Amino acid sequence: MTTIERCCYCAPLKQAAILIALGSTIISTIGSVVMTLFTVKIYEDDEKSSITEGNIFNGFLNVEIKRNAMEATLAVCLVFFVLWMLFSWLLLVGLFKNKPCLVLSYFSYGIILTIMLQLGALLLLLNLYWIHAFSLTTASIFYAYVLRVVHAIYEEMNAGKLIFNENFDDSLTDMTVLIDEDDA
Repeated sequence: MTTIERCCYCAPLKQAAILIALGSTIISTIGSVVMTLFTVKIYEDDEKSSITEGNIFNGFLNVEIKRNAMEATLAVCLVFFVLWMLFSWLLLVGLFKNKPCLVLSYFSYGIILTIMLQLGALLLLLNLYWIHAFSLTTASIFYAYVLRVVHAIYEEMNAGKLIFNENFDDSLTDMTVLIDEDDA
C-alpha cells in the first residue's frame, strides 16, 4: 500500500499527527458541550411551557423535528462526540507512548464515524435538505483524508520509522558532547 510522507504536501507526519489529535480533541469537546447545551435547552423550554410551539432547531437548521426525535438525535450525537473525544485522547497517548495499537483504535473509530456521517447525509438528502447533506458529505470526505493520514502514521509507527517519544535528555547530552569537542 502506498504511504504518504507529508500531510497536505507540507506538514511532516509527526506534526500532522499531533495537530490531528489536538484538533479532533478540541472539536469533539466543543461538540459534546454544544450537544449538552442543546439538551439542557430542550428541558428548560419544556419546563417553561407545557405546550411546545416549536423547538430550537426550527430557526437554527430550518428543520421541523418532533421532540422525541430531537431527544434521540441529540443523545446519539452526544454519544458519538464523547466517544470521539475518548478516541482522540487515545490517539494522543498512542502517539506519545509509541503505541501503534492506540493509533489504530482511533483509525477504526474514525471509519465508524465516517460511515455514520455518510448515513446522516443520506437521510438528510432523502428529506430534501440538500445544503445540510452537502455539508455533511464534505465533512466526511475531509475526515476520510484525515483518516488516511492517521493510517499512514500507524504504518510508519508499526514499521519503526516514526518515533514520537525520543529521549530528549540523550539528545541534549549528545549536543553537549559535540559542543565540548568543538571547543577542544
